[in-house]
Amino acid sequence: MGLPGRGADRLRQSCQADTFGINKTLKYYDDKNVLKETLIINHNGNQTISYGFNQSFISHTIRRASSDNIAWIPMVEAYVTDAEPESAKVWEGEFNVSDLTGLISMKRVAIAYRSTDDATITFFFDDETSQVYDLPSSEGNWKKHFFYVTAKKWLACKYRFESDEDIRLYKKGCEVWMKGFSANQPFVPMKPFGGPSNETEIMI
Repeated sequence: MGLPGRGADRLRQSCQADTFGINKTLKYYDDKNVLKETLIINHNGNQTISYGFNQSFISHTIRRASSDNIAWIPMVEAYVTDAEPESAKVWEGEFNVSDLTGLISMKRVAIAYRSTDDATITFFFDDETSQVYDLPSSEGNWKKHFFYVTAKKWLACKYRFESDEDIRLYKKGCEVWMKGFSANQPFVPMKPFGGPSNETEIMI
């Protein structure tokens, strides 16, 4: 969970508690046991108050801790979060035709991702050829990277992402501009990395 960093507001939590009108310090850790936020709360009686974290972060779990020995009665906590995709060093799909028939051509690609290291995307074609393109590090931020591809006609294609560090793919934000090779129509953005397809979506 976390916030995807696309202009979103801070991660927030709503806390119902009673600290008897005394300041209490709460510390929040991610699933790697890294301290991410320190909040000072003060509830005079049974109150529900919302607090904003200064920096959003991605984690499977949030652990709250306190060592100030201030007596309090915690009741209910609720976090405002947004689902994030899993991260992996390799993502690969199966051969896909994106509901097109016959020979296919692609023009450009847009990849939405989050990474801390450079990565590559490799296109594997049905004729056993491939093309490799670079995806620069997004420095831990959400990024949508656009690039044009070398002209080629093919019947089916599969995609493989690789990086030395984990990369998160926002599959619904990824697009490939394709069309039937002989079709008298413009290239159309399609989403071959996620959702229904002729085979399966791209996976870890």
